[in-house]
Amino acid sequence: MEETMIVLTTTGSVDDGRRLARAFVEEKLAACVNLVPIHSIYSWQDAIQDEPECLLVIKTASLRLHRLEERLHEIHPYSVPEFVAVRAEHVADAYKGWLLGCVS
Repeated sequence: MEETMIVLTTTGSVDDGRRLARAFVEEKLAACVNLVPIHSIYSWQDAIQDEPECLLVIKTASLRLHRLEERLHEIHPYSVPEFVAVRAEHVADAYKGWLLGCVS
């Protein structure tokens, strides 16, 4: 059974986020991508980083998940991009129908 998935990734700027989001939606790998400006503190290469980023909240279907991950690694500017996928436990029927229609 096809499931609705939420994928999270971050980029260094809203412009990079917009570029990735547009590619994912145009290529039918995602139905919708929300761009959220955030501030991240994380460890990278033995140093604590403290900088603005853009969080992408990507809505997709389980059958598109592996291709979405491949594509993210192809076009993401980070050498080790975040890719965290979680199954949506409950999704309204009408929204799920729209989402699955967008990525099929």
